[in-house]
Amino acid sequence: MDWLFISEAQKNAYNAYKAAYDNAKGLLSDGSLSGLRDDEPELFEALEQVLLETTNTNYTTSAEDTQKLIDAYNNIKNRPSINRTITSVNYGTVCLPWNAWVPAGVTVYAAETYTDKGDTRYVTLQEYTNPQGNNGKNVIPANTGFIIYSTTPKTYTFKYRIISSAAIQSRTQSLRATTKAVSMVLQIRVRDLDSITSILVRILQPTALTSY
Repeated sequence: MDWLFISEAQKNAYNAYKAAYDNAKGLLSDGSLSGLRDDEPELFEALEQVLLETTNTNYTTSAEDTQKLIDAYNNIKNRPSINRTITSVNYGTVCLPWNAWVPAGVTVYAAETYTDKGDTRYVTLQEYTNPQGNNGKNVIPANTGFIIYSTTPKTYTFKYRIISSAAIQSRTQSLRATTKAVSMVLQIRVRDLDSITSILVRILQPTALTSY
């Protein structure tokens, strides 16, 4: 490119495109992303496709191509996440506005039934599993409340999983219909009405919440 014969606007467009292209291409050799590559290989396949499509950009298409590269970069490098703390009682709750990977060491339960037996009330929980990616890590769907459990109390990070909500929701419905007989069932005995009401609001009505 002969910089003496192009306008300032063209120079700026080229610089923006080149920076976006180099940043996106650099992700392919970023060793710190090897785990994500195993979990979500489709992300890197999409990145390679964008790099191929935008290689021969020109001034007319540079703005669109630059944005494609930025989006591909952000889908991999700048993914949303949220921390949830499991305390010494070994339980916590989570409800997220996006599908998320379940951190290692955390077991997820969904509320199946609520039973009122006078002074004693029960929430029956069913373990939720939905393996995804090459390593078969568990993924929870968006806008669904869960109880989380771990034998190691600490703060865990739930990271965004880029997958269609329709696909993961279909899996959720299938699990609820077919695994009840074989899944691990846990009953929490609750004697205090306020406590059980609090749990049910969080677990059975999660769509009113974004996260908690």
